[in-house]
Amino acid sequence: MIRKYTVRNFESHVDTTLELSPGLNVIVGETDAGKSSLFRALRWLIFNRPTGDWMLPLFDKAMKRTEVEVTLDDGQTILKRKTRSGPAEYFVAGKRL
Repeated sequence: MIRKYTVRNFESHVDTTLELSPGLNVIVGETDAGKSSLFRALRWLIFNRPTGDWMLPLFDKAMKRTEVEVTLDDGQTILKRKTRSGPAEYFVAGKRL
């Protein structure tokens, strides 16, 4: 189970962290607040789809790196990082795959 979910420089999110509780978690907010972006970021992390630079921040084209990170119940972290100039990278427990 995911305990913590962090999205950095992804679409409209500068640095968003969600601390999740066991059971059902509900994400609510105004229209266009970034709720769907959180789901797209998780899909990008898990399925690596879609590919390309579409997820890089909309708010500042100078931003060079997007990151999505989850921390699991056991403390293990999974991080996906994408820069404008290179391919996406995965890190599990701090080790690059």
